[in-house]
Amino acid sequence: MATERLQLPSFHHNVQDWLLHVQGYLANTSANDQQKFNAVVCALPTEVATLVQSTITSLPDSNRFAALKSALLNVYRIPDHHHLQELQTITLGDMRPSIMWQQMQLINIRCNTSLPTAVLRSMFLQKLPWETLRRINRSVLQDYLELKLHALRFAKSCNDWTPLRSA
Repeated sequence: MATERLQLPSFHHNVQDWLLHVQGYLANTSANDQQKFNAVVCALPTEVATLVQSTITSLPDSNRFAALKSALLNVYRIPDHHHLQELQTITLGDMRPSIMWQQMQLINIRCNTSLPTAVLRSMFLQKLPWETLRRINRSVLQDYLELKLHALRFAKSCNDWTPLRSA
């Protein structure tokens, strides 16, 4: 049986993204854990291999690829305060609000401890110009009123519907 030669993407220092590419590639192969481990070690530049040398030289009995992946992520992990600073400094500029929201969500995903959605949403809303906020609030209110109107029309179309009376 011939062993397949695993050609991985060139290493880059955004390790999280690089490992996603590697995992995507390896998912389409029949490589076992040891082969995946060996392929990643071969793809690492010498200076990077030196940083994770303890993991490479003291191999666990199983899950070697996962151990190497974890070691790489730990070495290149960006502290949360850098991500938070990035979230605080992002501005709308020429972006549409939806694009800025997507970028903020992507930054938040990269955090070791992600912010709750409500906090992220609050940060997002604080970055929007007043006029945009007014339009968003008006459209949300309009959507709510339209939904309520549709619900009332549907309810009236039912034969046994009687409106609730307020106390």
